[in-house]
Amino acid sequence: MNRSAAAHAATLALATVFAADGLLRLTRLEFHILQFAVWGYPAWMVWAVSVGQVVGAALLLWRRTFPAGVALLGLISFGFVVTHVMSGDGWVVIFPVAMLAGLAGLAVLRRGQPGTLG
Repeated sequence: MNRSAAAHAATLALATVFAADGLLRLTRLEFHILQFAVWGYPAWMVWAVSVGQVVGAALLLWRRTFPAGVALLGLISFGFVVTHVMSGDGWVVIFPVAMLAGLAGLAVLRRGQPGTLG
């Protein structure tokens, strides 16, 4: 598999994970509203984060919007890292750290790549 194909596959995989996470959070809305309240966040933050993940995932799919997608999803993932660390959630922090690492790796892999996925 060449670098371009690997970059496209990695982009699709990461976009799918972010979109699925955001959509699943919306399907279990009450649970997540309570979880966000435990962390000290208002209920509307669940919507903002979830929609942000879905929008960010879509932005990853096109070359022109890819940087915006990485920035948006990086901000959301960093917010989860800080939240989990500050609330003492232990090993749960691994998922958002892995997502941040994936975004960083993808940004490096896609650097200078022409074309779009769509």
